[in-house]
Amino acid sequence: MHQKEETMSIDCLILNNIYTMNLHEFSYDEIKFGIAMPFYGGYWRTDLKKIIKNNINPDTFEEDLKEASWDYTIVDFNMKKDNIDFKLEINEYDDISLILQSDNTEENKQKLRDWATTIATEIEKLKK
Repeated sequence: MHQKEETMSIDCLILNNIYTMNLHEFSYDEIKFGIAMPFYGGYWRTDLKKIIKNNINPDTFEEDLKEASWDYTIVDFNMKKDNIDFKLEINEYDDISLILQSDNTEENKQKLRDWATTIATEIEKLKK
């Protein structure tokens, strides 16, 4: 497997507190461009769904629950916004990633970065 990974660190000012979130950009084989989130766990599923619907407001949203158990949840949120297809994936290792499924252009990658930052910022607020 060929993997290229870069790290993007984003500082966000939230309610007089500064959070540093490390969003890791990656691409390999079947994934053109993805962003690994700085948190993990299938227990974020409901919160992520609300955050996406309220803050990203995708044109289409489809939840594909692949498996759920006491130990983990495997789910994809397949979305489209501004003619960009993307998904949020929670895998069997509880890793959470935002993955671009449309053309791998700089404009599409920047939109995915913006949406990942929004999601991560809202999760940080919930952690407080």
